[in-house]
Amino acid sequence: MKKLLFLLLVSLFMVGCSNDDDQSNSLNLIGTWDWVRSSGGITGETTTPESTGTSMTLEITNTTITRIVDNDLIISENAYSIQVRETMSGEFREMLIVGDGIGQIITIEGNSLILTGDCNDCVTSEYVKQ
Repeated sequence: MKKLLFLLLVSLFMVGCSNDDDQSNSLNLIGTWDWVRSSGGITGETTTPESTGTSMTLEITNTTITRIVDNDLIISENAYSIQVRETMSGEFREMLIVGDGIGQIITIEGNSLILTGDCNDCVTSEYVKQ
């Protein structure tokens, strides 16, 4: 009886600890993403491709993230890593780290990528996957 109870508890623990969503964020991040909007910062302003007259695309591979504006001008190409870090709010979340920069919290919802800076008055940007 004790062995059965032990096996049941271990099984429940294993099922409860499954976290396929966190693992899939890393894989789902790879691809080409079109900028939809950014908001926040000190002013709390929302900007879009329509309001700025500028389009932006992120091309993310296994090792690099490239920012392209107006379909052909590469403004940056950097190595990146994905790390689980404690946020300012005390949660542990996957973050996109470019160089030694501030982490951006990764949220993927369907075909939308949301990157939220982990700092006071940081900007949140939303992208849609091509």
